[in-house]
Amino acid sequence: MQAELDAYDMKVYKAQQEMHKSMTAELKTLGVPFFGMRTDSLVKLKEAELLELQKKMLRHLEDMYGP
Repeated sequence: MQAELDAYDMKVYKAQQEMHKSMTAELKTLGVPFFGMRTDSLVKLKEAELLELQKKMLRHLEDMYGP
């Protein structure tokens, strides 16, 4: 039973990672700021700070264009 749960958790995790990559690529293609940036090339911005900027940008887009 635990092995089945672990396998399911891994499957969900991998699907979530792929969805994140796909959405990030789409937002980068659309030219949305803060998406598609390589975190290893950032000098003063930490990965957590970049994630927070991405979340703010998504909230802004939802406010402007959401239902």
